[in-house]
Amino acid sequence: MLAEQPRERWLKDDEISDVAERLWKKHPGCYPFKRENQVALLLLLSTGCRIGEGILSRWKDVHLDEQTWHFPKAIRKSNKSYPAKDHDTF
Repeated sequence: MLAEQPRERWLKDDEISDVAERLWKKHPGCYPFKRENQVALLLLLSTGCRIGEGILSRWKDVHLDEQTWHFPKAIRKSNKSYPAKDHDTF
């Protein structure tokens, strides 16, 4: 199996806004995402969080007053080259 390569591209704020606008629009014959799925998708896109880390996160690790999101090493991706460790994102 090939090692995962770091990504060089991320969405700009206006691109994320465009995705949000499209998610919340109703299109004839189109079944939109549930609201909680829309919010989860935008959260992942806005933060660059891995899907697994987002799914396994708990509200106790989100500190809105400090504007931080704590990822315990138990839910972080790891391999032999890069052992998992706790991580805070701002």
